[in-house]
Amino acid sequence: MCSSLMATQGDEIPAVEAAAKSSEQSNASPRSSHSAPPTTAVSAEEEQDAVAPSSNANASTTRLNSHQQDGEAQEKLQRKPSVLQKAGRWVRSRLGRPLADGDLEADGVNGPAEDPDYFLEKLALGASTQAMEGGVTSRGRCHCCGGGRVSCCPPAIDPSKPFHYQWLIVVTIAVLYNMVFVVGRAVFWELDNATPYLWFALDYLCDAIYLADMVVHAHEGYLEQGLMVRDTRLLRKNYFQSFRFKMDTVSVLPTDLLYVVLLRSAVGPSSGDAAAASNSSDLLSGNQVAGSPTPFRPCGAGPHVPCPVIVRINRLMRIPRLLEFFDRTETRTSYPNVCRILKVVLFILLIIHWNACIYFAISYAVGFGTDHWVYNITGARNSSLSRQYIYSFYWSTLTLTTIGETPQPETDAEYLFVVIDFLAGVLIFATIVGNIGSMITNMNAARVEFQNRMDGIKQYMAFRRVSPVLASRVIRWFDYLWANKQALDEGRVLSALPDPLKAELAIHVHLDALRRVRLFQDCEPGLLVELVLRLTLQVFSPGDYVCRKGDVGKEMYIVKRGRLIVVADDGRTAFATLGAGSVFGEVSILNIPGNRTGNRRTANVRSVGYSDVFCLAKADLWRALEDYPEARRSLLERGCQLLRKDGLLDEDELKKAEAENESIKDKVKRLEEQMGKIQKYVHHLQMENDAHKAVISQLQNGNT
Repeated sequence: MCSSLMATQGDEIPAVEAAAKSSEQSNASPRSSHSAPPTTAVSAEEEQDAVAPSSNANASTTRLNSHQQDGEAQEKLQRKPSVLQKAGRWVRSRLGRPLADGDLEADGVNGPAEDPDYFLEKLALGASTQAMEGGVTSRGRCHCCGGGRVSCCPPAIDPSKPFHYQWLIVVTIAVLYNMVFVVGRAVFWELDNATPYLWFALDYLCDAIYLADMVVHAHEGYLEQGLMVRDTRLLRKNYFQSFRFKMDTVSVLPTDLLYVVLLRSAVGPSSGDAAAASNSSDLLSGNQVAGSPTPFRPCGAGPHVPCPVIVRINRLMRIPRLLEFFDRTETRTSYPNVCRILKVVLFILLIIHWNACIYFAISYAVGFGTDHWVYNITGARNSSLSRQYIYSFYWSTLTLTTIGETPQPETDAEYLFVVIDFLAGVLIFATIVGNIGSMITNMNAARVEFQNRMDGIKQYMAFRRVSPVLASRVIRWFDYLWANKQALDEGRVLSALPDPLKAELAIHVHLDALRRVRLFQDCEPGLLVELVLRLTLQVFSPGDYVCRKGDVGKEMYIVKRGRLIVVADDGRTAFATLGAGSVFGEVSILNIPGNRTGNRRTANVRSVGYSDVFCLAKADLWRALEDYPEARRSLLERGCQLLRKDGLLDEDELKKAEAENESIKDKVKRLEEQMGKIQKYVHHLQMENDAHKAVISQLQNGNT
């Protein structure tokens, strides 16, 4: 009695599909291994082959068979692609589409294709063609210059591919290096003079990355009318005409040469080294005190020459690339809110860093230690590089966050700088704090919504005075949902997706469940899509009955996770155990005539622990079968086979129902025949009426 409820593992691949596979392999025509002509227009021979009738093809075959003694001609005949293959390849070449898998194999690009998964192939909804690499068309020629088989132009780069994101990481590191150290070394000269060779290498390494990024940017694909543009000529034209190209060009200008020009105009050829040594020793030894008549100038420069690193400030024009990296990261990561918070924190630190550098530069311009507001560089402790930067960073943090007290400004320049800092701190940090608060709220949105639902249930149970035992079960059920990330409403989450993408996503999620249902293994792909979209997930608590004996079967079940047991009426005796992948109740939703159980449950199925079960309702199944009569007939036949196997099918009742169905069909057929006769008779009467009208009209014309 319980055998119809036992878990049934799905067959691997039906025999029909295996036969279809062997038939396709045997019918596959040999293809040519030679490249197609380079012209984009189809040749006369191909046009003739594409439109020639079958008689011409047979005649051509007869003529070629007459020369079987020529081995070379026979070999060419065997390698010649079929008309449909050549026409298909020509169409793909005219549309700019990539070669199909069979074409690539025929040209020797790919090896023998692997055996496909026919169950997946049957459900393939999305585009299966892969992106074209290197700008090579299906005719084997380069899109850009019409070159040889291998593209002579750099390949187009898809921004959605991992390579592009990995390259963005490299560029981001270079941009962050310039954002931090260009301004920092321009102010804290001891840092710049400590390891000049290291900074020289890092500076020009970043410049090389910038130049390489321009090449990458010139070959980045973009969408036009919903299609990815891969023609490298169009890609370069689009990049060179964009504002981004101008910014990238400015960011790689060799502004280092500007310092050489300024240095030669401000410093004598022989006094530079001596001045540099003297000024550096004065700074490091703390000899520059308040009122020093000769302020320190780095690198031996004169009083009007800035630090050489400041001329590289144009490298900051690549900040849009940094923003692009953060945007890509937000779309790729599963924790976008965390990424947004980290981005905001990074910008906060950069703003504080730049402001600290400006404070130290103003202290240098006014004079170290001239008043209480500027940095006091006297003393061995204050002259160290770490102390200079830490104090400047501390002062910048206090000022921009408007917390704490800072020394009172004394000069007009100091007052003006502090006022600007306060205004910037109020505006910038108010925006930043607001964004962080919004992000934190979004991070907890799912938890807050779930908690509100649970609070509503608690209030309802308290109002209805539900027993503590039942209330505890309800709370534990909610806790299980949250712990297993099942509190989301799948229907609402997927509602924004288009139907094809939603169906493809549902197929990938529920594929393992579909494989195990024997009834659906040979169904049409359209019906499978309809069914997979109607699967719903239900969670059963420990001790819950999934179904009871004698209940009318309205749903079929597929166990996703957990364990169910088939028990007797007393609820204690266990007959069988159903684990993950088990399927039961599939026959009862078919309403098969002659089912001895009357489409009712034949056993009690109870959940041992928490169980996740996919359900397919009978109403959803029959609603989907309305558009697939052949699939409906096939499902009923397979259901009858399962009932016969278990001895639960009444053949007499089945034949009687089939006879009634046939009688109804006969009546409908007779009615259709009678309607056809009536239509013919009405048409005949209409023709006679028209003829009589014509005769009457002629008689009237004759009398007049």
